Amino acid sequence: MKITSPFFLLPVCVLIIMTGSRALFSDEDAEDRMRHKKAIEYGESDRVDEALQIFDKAVEYRKRAMAIAYHNKGYALEKKGDLAQAIKNYEEAWKLNPRQILSGERLCYSYYKTENYERTIQVGEAVMKADPANRQVPPWLEDAYKKRGGKKQDVP
Repeated sequence: MKITSPFFLLPVCVLIIMTGSRALFSDEDAEDRMRHKKAIEYGESDRVDEALQIFDKAVEYRKRAMAIAYHNKGYALEKKGDLAQAIKNYEEAWKLNPRQILSGERLCYSYYKTENYERTIQVGEAVMKADPANRQVPPWLEDAYKKRGGKKQDVP
């Protein structure tokens, strides 16, 4: 049987939305719920410092996961040709996880393509500081210096 209707996917999408994607990510969700429950138990039994450590780890994990999601959305928007929206998503990804070098690279490139040379330089220098061996950013950075009409400035 060949399915040609896009409406075939509608029930699947509705199911995912209704279940909160738990069917797709049940193992991770189950572990998260167990850690969260343990942290609450620690908090209720006056083991607050241990509870806070668990919650801090959960927040950091979620921030990294969100940074990846923002980066991927930015990349899709970039591919679509919507650099303004791509930049917003890359900025959010970079803010959530400045160690996610690929987001900094794409943000730098997007600024370069939109001729925002000041921001190209700011982000490019931050990427180079975090990853001195980076090979993607230097060409954009060098050209941005030239087009801005100035020399390299130290980043505070």
